Amino acid sequence: MNRFMFFAFSAFWGSVLSIWAFAQLAREDLPDAERRFSQEELSRHSSPDDCWMAINLEVYDFSDYLQRHPTPPAVMTPWCGKDATEPYRTKGYGRPHSPAADAMLPGYRIGHLTSGSNWRCRDLRRQARGQPAPASLQPDALTALMHQSRRTLLQPVHRQT
Repeated sequence: MNRFMFFAFSAFWGSVLSIWAFAQLAREDLPDAERRFSQEELSRHSSPDDCWMAINLEVYDFSDYLQRHPTPPAVMTPWCGKDATEPYRTKGYGRPHSPAADAMLPGYRIGHLTSGSNWRCRDLRRQARGQPAPASLQPDALTALMHQSRRTLLQPVHRQT
């Protein structure tokens, strides 16, 4: 019985250490393109000298590109450190970027915007897939639903005897 317990104990901790070591190695070996960035980290790169943008949940470093962009840098700098999916898709007035611009994007990609359970990330995921947020998740509909259920719950119950 003692040999079995010793073997089980050794096997368990050996497995735990192996998994931990593998996770550490895997984390260090990720290329820059697979790095994940939070919304907070993205927002720290909001100057023309350090300009990151998220487009379709992918993070791009446009710091070196701002001076080469066909329009003045002032057109792009308001979107530094923010989600620029819609401005990229419409250029602000309904026209999409050219296929050449789409082909240039992978060269500036540095990672992926992490998505948690917050409402903004869910909206970004839907936006990346080209789906609008359902009406039931829009703030006005949620507020109306909350008020309706509150009125329903607070109404007095009249019992007929």
